[in-house]
Amino acid sequence: MVMKKRPLNDEQIADAKRLKALYNAKKKELGLSQAIVADHLGVVQSAVNSLLNAINALNVHNATSFARLLRVSVNDFSPSLAKEIASMYETIELYPSTLSPLDTLSTQEKQLLEIFNDLPKKEQDKFVKEISARKNELDQLYEEMKAVKEKRAS
Repeated sequence: MVMKKRPLNDEQIADAKRLKALYNAKKKELGLSQAIVADHLGVVQSAVNSLLNAINALNVHNATSFARLLRVSVNDFSPSLAKEIASMYETIELYPSTLSPLDTLSTQEKQLLEIFNDLPKKEQDKFVKEISARKNELDQLYEEMKAVKEKRAS
């Protein structure tokens, strides 16, 4: 069964016309071509042509990519997609993460971080080197003990 593509509505056609006018007005100044836009969007050049000529409808991803490339607001060519993007943004702000990365640290980790941050940069670098060397020593000792244990078990 072949599915027919749904035709664009008047608003989508108007969006494409406004976008095409902006593209044509700015492409020379910004050094853009449909091939460059296609590469930025991750599509082929004919897909860009289809968007500019109202064959295919713009979506949020394509609209924001075009806006960045043309250095304009999505609202300049698609008020409806700009409204959709704003609505998406609002949902992000409605439920912000209240958990700071520091909230996941133990008391000891916080104390260590506080001490480390109070050190001068040179001492911080020295501390990292020393602690890394000590960790390597302990890793090596563990491997040696593990080998001895495995040898005894066999």
